[in-house]
Amino acid sequence: MGYIYSTADYLNITGLYEYDSSYYGDRDNDSYYGYSNHSKGNTTEDVNYNFILPLWRQILWSILFGGMVIVATGGNLIVVWIVLAHKRMRTVTNYFIVNLSIADAMVSTLNVTFNYTYMLNAHWPFGTIYCKISQFVAILSICASVFTLMAISIDRYMAIMDPLRPRMGKRTTLCIAAIIWIVGVILSCPMLVFFTTYDQHMQEGEVRVVCYSEWPDGPTNHSFQEHVYNVVFMFLTYFLPIGSMTFTYARVGIELWGSQSIGECTQRQLENIKSKRRHTAEEKIFLLKIYPPPI
Repeated sequence: MGYIYSTADYLNITGLYEYDSSYYGDRDNDSYYGYSNHSKGNTTEDVNYNFILPLWRQILWSILFGGMVIVATGGNLIVVWIVLAHKRMRTVTNYFIVNLSIADAMVSTLNVTFNYTYMLNAHWPFGTIYCKISQFVAILSICASVFTLMAISIDRYMAIMDPLRPRMGKRTTLCIAAIIWIVGVILSCPMLVFFTTYDQHMQEGEVRVVCYSEWPDGPTNHSFQEHVYNVVFMFLTYFLPIGSMTFTYARVGIELWGSQSIGECTQRQLENIKSKRRHTAEEKIFLLKIYPPPI
């Protein structure tokens, strides 16, 4: 036995669907999630499991997911509005935060709600096109989020380790953000190509639709191409960002560990301040000698 499931991130809660070895032959004999055929001698016994979750669980999950969608969408849109509506907030770091907020708001509105419905009913009623779009958005948001976090860590690293170096300008920041989205779209394209739907005919004429990926060399969990894609995707969106951020923030932490606190003057700074005050006093005395005040 195997499982059909959609590629998912931490917010993509697509359900699991079970099928038997006859998948490659006659799909009408598939067992799906709650139905399976058990042979006993010359008879076949149909075991029917309930697709519908208990009412208390539906209510609990609806409250949790509804609250999550409202908070995630509203909070991220507020962040975007604050940065874009106030000119003094338009810094390099804040532009990256806006990029991160757009990705999070996109997945909360275009992916989570629909996949929650899919999980709740074990049925995809939104059609083949949106099956592709939903999975595309899920992967795209992951790429945009992790690459933006990596860009923020690199920007912080450069600002702390080389403070005299000119900071990135607005144009450079927007170009980096555009590159992040382009790379995300490239990595997400297989979702648009290989995700599809399948009508599963159940007992008593009921039809349930499955949203799953079917690669050229087989369905999900039975495809070597999907395995290669998942390995590459994990490296680019997990190991590479976590390695980069670990290095940059560790170096920044080491650099700041023994430095003076913000606002605290070093001994050299104190000596420079005293020297400037002494020179200012000497200049005032010199001016008073040349231009004595009137009596």
